[in-house]
Amino acid sequence: MTTGLADALRQGTRDLHTEVESSEFMRTLLRGQMQRKAYCLLLRSLHALYASLEAALEASRGHALLAGIHDPRLFRAAALARDLDALHGPGWSGALAVQPAGQAYRLHLQTLASSMSVAMQNAQLFTQTQRLLSETEARNAELAGINS
Repeated sequence: MTTGLADALRQGTRDLHTEVESSEFMRTLLRGQMQRKAYCLLLRSLHALYASLEAALEASRGHALLAGIHDPRLFRAAALARDLDALHGPGWSGALAVQPAGQAYRLHLQTLASSMSVAMQNAQLFTQTQRLLSETEARNAELAGINS
């Protein structure tokens, strides 16, 4: 049985979700008791993460391996920016620093995106090499039949 990406992510992050959902941070957020500045800092970090993810997906949008997960309808950076404009006002990107954990995660995502790009190029080259090898073997078989 094949597991789709969504199912694999759900299963792989289940324990983390349970842990986060029971944290004081999330209880405060879900009760609507988080201070505006703290909420803006959260949105700022999320904006940086989504902007990095979306840039990496856009840069690789034509690659067949990513066709199943590239869906601009799921992009959130623009909506987060609008929320920050409304909650904090203009200039939020300079006034609100990305929190250290968010910054580290963003840099990690950028590193993964860079590595993924190289891996996808290698996968594409491997596929092309396999196709050319198959064509060469077929031609060799035809020539062997002609020469015999």
